[in-house]
Amino acid sequence: MSGKCCFFTISVIYAMLFLYSCDDSSPTLPDTLSPPQRVTFLVSTSASEGGLITPNQTIQSGRLVSIVATPDEAYQLKEWKGNCGSFSKDHLEVSFIPSGDCEIEAIFEKMKDPTTPIQTEGFTTDKNKTRIALLVIDFPDTSSRAEFPTVSEIEKALEEGVALDFFKTNSYGRFEYEISGFGPFNHEKNYVDLEDIGDVLNTQSIQINGFKEDDFDVFALIPRTDKKYDGAAAAPFWNLSVNGHLVGNKKWKLVNPLFIGDFSNAFVQKDFFVESYPLTIFERIFIHELIHCLDIGTHAKSKTNGEYYHYQPEIPNNGENLSLDYGNQFDIMGGNNYGYNLNVAFRDQLSWLSTTQKTTIMEVGRHSVTVYPINDSENVVAVTIKTPHGDRYYIEYRDFDFWDQRSHLTDSHSIMSNNSQGIMVNWLDSWGTPHLIDMSPSPNYTYQGDHFDIGSPDVRDVVLKPGMTYDSPSVKLSNVVANTDKSYTFTVDVKP
Repeated sequence: MSGKCCFFTISVIYAMLFLYSCDDSSPTLPDTLSPPQRVTFLVSTSASEGGLITPNQTIQSGRLVSIVATPDEAYQLKEWKGNCGSFSKDHLEVSFIPSGDCEIEAIFEKMKDPTTPIQTEGFTTDKNKTRIALLVIDFPDTSSRAEFPTVSEIEKALEEGVALDFFKTNSYGRFEYEISGFGPFNHEKNYVDLEDIGDVLNTQSIQINGFKEDDFDVFALIPRTDKKYDGAAAAPFWNLSVNGHLVGNKKWKLVNPLFIGDFSNAFVQKDFFVESYPLTIFERIFIHELIHCLDIGTHAKSKTNGEYYHYQPEIPNNGENLSLDYGNQFDIMGGNNYGYNLNVAFRDQLSWLSTTQKTTIMEVGRHSVTVYPINDSENVVAVTIKTPHGDRYYIEYRDFDFWDQRSHLTDSHSIMSNNSQGIMVNWLDSWGTPHLIDMSPSPNYTYQGDHFDIGSPDVRDVVLKPGMTYDSPSVKLSNVVANTDKSYTFTVDVKP
């Protein structure tokens, strides 16, 4: 007998047992039986206009088959049809064991344009226009010497000024808001006695004749104080009382203090309403918190690993830099020290991108794509990549326009110059949070000044430039070329 092991093979279909010899000869079958015939079924697939479906499959009896529907841009799955089974339209991938030849068809439909007005009860409303109730709050411990903008001045600055222009630009005209200002109201507590920023809402002093909570989508409380500044916040679960009744259940509320200063030997003005080009600090915080109120629950993060790429073994003492909250310094939802523009991943989640502004890549293989400046309303500004490994990327290009002009850092000019010479790459986690990846890894950097922590990631030069290659286990980005029309073309290799 040879050194090979004896083994048995069980056929599930016929439940017959065959003994194979332990030498190199062919298997011996009982004389009275014929070799089993494999039973197979044909699963025929088809799709309507607006998407793709996996091709026809021949499947062995008793085996599981999986069918995947892939909608085109601006389309969604309407229903599954056929005689292979009953499946929910909520599932783009369905699995079943066929009992015979069957047919399955994916029916797609075009999604409604998010900018299309909705007709309800005789009036027209634009679902991309958010209505904000702006409630200005004063406190007993505020000095009489502190001078604040009036309610109407705050309302005008937010509704007619650069803050609204920011949303019009970043949404390509698909989102705007309107504000109704109320107050000022006097809070029962001193500002310094508030336990946290959300405690601003715990007041019974707000009395507004004829107030209707259904008239508003967001409630914005603006505390005017000269004491301490302890941040701003937004949340849907806070309780707000108007006219003695809780309002805005499950609606977002934001708190954005208008902080003037504090006292030492003399009054020192630290006005958060002053200019910090192109936005005031007050406007910048308002925009950030309002974006949270649009259901963007996370921040723009960064993903760095010192002088190595993020997918390589993590360096010692890297801290939280593989997923650093606020780490994207070029984003209004991040640290925004170098720029204010909202990244294209969040813009896409807000339905601000049209079908002509986004290129989606899901197929394994090589692709050549072109991306234009992030605020271009006519051309592709976002390249999205979905890999078989489960990785998702969003790629954009910043030409450092009006919204990315920051000048308070001494090295801001070189930062703008470095990062306008290539493409920015964001990796998305399972929550859909974009992480800016450093395409030119360098050691963690100790910034000068009081606004960075020691050992912060060096994101002063993060773009993938001509001549550079990013080669991760799931995707390769290369052949970056700067075009004369302020666009970049590059190659995407999606790996199996």
